Amino acid sequence: MPAVEVTRSKAPPTTEAIPLVPTLPTAAWKGGSWKTSLAVAIAQRLAYTGEEVALVSVDRQRDTMDRLGLAPGVGTTRLSCGSGALTVADLDGSKIQSVLYDDGPSAHGLGSPSMIIVDMPPQKRGGMLPGTFTVVPLVDINAIKNSTTMLLEAPKNSELFLIKVGMESLNTITPEDLATELKKWRIKVKGMEEALRRDLHWLTQPIPRSKEIALAHEKGGSIWTLPPDEDVLMFHDAIETICKVFWQRVYPNDPLPPMPRLTAKRRTHIPGWP
Repeated sequence: MPAVEVTRSKAPPTTEAIPLVPTLPTAAWKGGSWKTSLAVAIAQRLAYTGEEVALVSVDRQRDTMDRLGLAPGVGTTRLSCGSGALTVADLDGSKIQSVLYDDGPSAHGLGSPSMIIVDMPPQKRGGMLPGTFTVVPLVDINAIKNSTTMLLEAPKNSELFLIKVGMESLNTITPEDLATELKKWRIKVKGMEEALRRDLHWLTQPIPRSKEIALAHEKGGSIWTLPPDEDVLMFHDAIETICKVFWQRVYPNDPLPPMPRLTAKRRTHIPGWP
């Protein structure tokens, strides 16, 4: 369905505004932080609960479609996810206010989702969205410092969920080094809470940059059908934790439905052909 152009001029949302639909943005100070990888995985996981979910990218890099195996410029696309569905769209950043706060997703060809996941642009080119559950991936010490500055602008009615990305693979890290990594991460989070003067949600264990997941996303494949090595399972567990917390905000009395068992699609091979 083509997007409907909305031309009405609206004032920017106040810091007390709440989106028309429960919204989870992924936000980072700069690119290369696994922001898009997290947004895609979270959106897919929530869609596999049987819900109608929208994944909206307002990042100029426009690689959300690639991560899902969709051709560039294909336009707004609806994908089946078990009994649920994921509607994917690249939108100009100027339209996100209309989608979330003013006219709603249906005015932009996104249907009537029960949740919206937003892949935000780097903070230098986009503001923080009020009334949301914002996931913030952090890849190194500079990202932590810059994100602390970025999050000073975060509206008080938004919840913030921090994830440390980039830990050494579990296949190679020693138990002693892992314990040291966890301790450093706890200290950094407590420092950020003091600097921001607010409580933060955070994933207690940093997640590795899994080569398997990165390769799957580069090829537009599903991360849910990868062989379950330790790094892949840790990434899956991280997505599961984020989705459980967000789901509780949307449906306080209902548990997150389990992820269905998926199998990789096999390509047809006819003898005599390459």
